[in-house]
Parts: sequence; C-alpha cells; structure tokens
Amino acid sequence: VAHSCKSEGLITYKKGWKPIKPGVIDGFISYNNNEGVKVHITGNIIMTNFLLVDNVVGIRYGAWNEGVVLKDSSIVAFSQDAKLRRGKTRGHYCIGVESSFNDQPYRMGRLMLDNVTFVDFNCLVARVLDHRWHNLMTADMGDPFGYKDVVITGSE
Repeated sequence: VAHSCKSEGLITYKKGWKPIKPGVIDGFISYNNNEGVKVHITGNIIMTNFLLVDNVVGIRYGAWNEGVVLKDSSIVAFSQDAKLRRGKTRGHYCIGVESSFNDQPYRMGRLMLDNVTFVDFNCLVARVLDHRWHNLMTADMGDPFGYKDVVITGSE
C-alpha cells in the first residue's frame, strides 16, 4: 500500500525494470498520491489486481516501455471516502492513464489494459485516457496503449 506519497505510489523510473522472465506485481494499492503508478523504461511485467484510488493520475506511462499489462484492476478517480472527507461530490482534476504519445509504435511494446474498470470520473477536469507529447519531442517518445474488457462506470 502506498498512501499519501508526495509524488508516486509505485515507480519504475531512471533505469526502469525489464526482467527476463515475466515479472508480476499483484495486489498493489495506491491511495491519494499524485501519480498512483509511474512506469518508464519498463517491460515484461504484469500488474494485476491493482486498486488505484483518489490519485491525481492513476498511471503515468512514460517512454521506452516494452510490454506492460494492467490486468484485473480498478482506477477510482473520486471515491465515496473522498466525497465524505472533502464534503464535495466532484473531484478537481482526475486522469486515469496519462501516456506519452508515440508516432512509431512498432518499435516497442505498449501498455495493455485487460479487464480494467474506471470508476467515478466525476471531476471538474476528468480524462480517463490522456495522451500528451513528451517535452523532448523525439519520434519514439511513449507508446499508444491497447485495451480489452475496459469498463467506465459511475462517471458522467
């Protein structure tokens, strides 16, 4: 469990993580962080049974990743708990997955969402999926993502 970290709940950054055999991270919970999970220079991993709740960004998916899967997981933008504690019915800023854009996706693997539910994206600024250009503006920055069995519920 990562609770109220200043920035990321779980991070693979700088040198990243690319195990030879598939790596599995199971049952991780990230609550009330700036970024629930940040992956960069990472590959051959499956993140399963994740619960990402009340983070500004559920997953920040950077560049040079090679096959990262989020499976059987939920990203909750503005939980019932947050509504009660803050006395509000809507969050301010919520992003499910923020991914750097790539115009050469054939070069590397991509983030795959498999049986992922996005819940309560009722925020003033809400994006379930957000693409952005990386500040280096090189041709291979970031990757588009694939999806299967993705559900959005409790959102406007």
